[in-house]
Amino acid sequence: MEVRGANSLDEVDRAYELAAKIYGPNYFDARFNFARARLLEPLRNLEDAVVIVDNHQILGFVRILDRELHSTAGVIKAGGITSVCVHPDLQGQGWGLQVMEAALDRSRQRGDVFSILFARRAVDGWYPKLGYVGLGCHVEMRLEHPLSLESLPLFSGVSKPGVEQADIDIYARAYSDSYRDIFLSFHRDRDWWANLEPRLSHQVNDAHFVTLIEEDTLIGYFIASENRVIEAAALPEYRSKFMAGFLGYFQSSGDNGPVLTLPLGHWCTRAFRALNHSLSVRQSWDGGHMIRILDASSFKDIVGYIASPEHCPAIYELFQRWDVSRHEDARHLLLALAGAPPRDDTLALKPATRLIPNLPSWSAVDEL
Repeated sequence: MEVRGANSLDEVDRAYELAAKIYGPNYFDARFNFARARLLEPLRNLEDAVVIVDNHQILGFVRILDRELHSTAGVIKAGGITSVCVHPDLQGQGWGLQVMEAALDRSRQRGDVFSILFARRAVDGWYPKLGYVGLGCHVEMRLEHPLSLESLPLFSGVSKPGVEQADIDIYARAYSDSYRDIFLSFHRDRDWWANLEPRLSHQVNDAHFVTLIEEDTLIGYFIASENRVIEAAALPEYRSKFMAGFLGYFQSSGDNGPVLTLPLGHWCTRAFRALNHSLSVRQSWDGGHMIRILDASSFKDIVGYIASPEHCPAIYELFQRWDVSRHEDARHLLLALAGAPPRDDTLALKPATRLIPNLPSWSAVDEL
């Protein structure tokens, strides 16, 4: 029995077959979903498929995805963890922890600063044993009728459903302008945008992609699932026009006002807060959107002078105190930097000094 990177695509195929049988509840649906996910995220390096092997039988699997996240110091590398599974005959014997340990080692070899995953609720208590923190912020802003358009410019354009491949460069620019300053939001390359439509159909139930166009100019887009807006982006020079068209779209639909599930730092959230719409924010230190620091030294280098003893002794002390190769230390450091309530001997930073000003908020679009 050994835990290692896959030696062949045949081993990867058999690993995904194991995952389909375990994930379910319908094997054929799970198999179809994994096949589609593999098309969207082709495996570029066999070592990013970590397997448990016994006499050529695949008994466990973890897949690492290439991800990049926006930070206060620019874009940083992260390893996305997915398809974690262990054969039922091995469950409860520690093999799940072993295959995840191997995946974390591989992620460090890749130079990933963070490991990130979206866990099912049933196993949320398992990942903290490996140093993960549910570093997520669940934001809900309800826009109730009547929605005021008086302070906004007149929108005389149109709303157009569906994704237009010819416009993906504009979608990408609008997204970057709207999300790049939000801590740990996902950076998306052109391949990601080229596969936007199949991604939405794979990941988001009842996804509505709506483009707003003013005088033949694409000014932005939003993505809704039922009445929940899970993503919104506009070119900077058209934000006021976008808000007017956005509100007008939901007024004309005749439904109740939408619920925005956008990050706290998003310009759209800030703008609607000024209109006194109700806002609910729930932090989830043990929730399903999970992060683990893999390399404190690299992370410290990225934040630079912020973690220097001259600039902020409290943050510098935290980096000196915790060795993130140990799982509990990794959790303590990230919780303290985010200002979580103290646990055991964890030191929580005050909001004015903590390194992470706003907890990240991710949408279903990012949860592959």
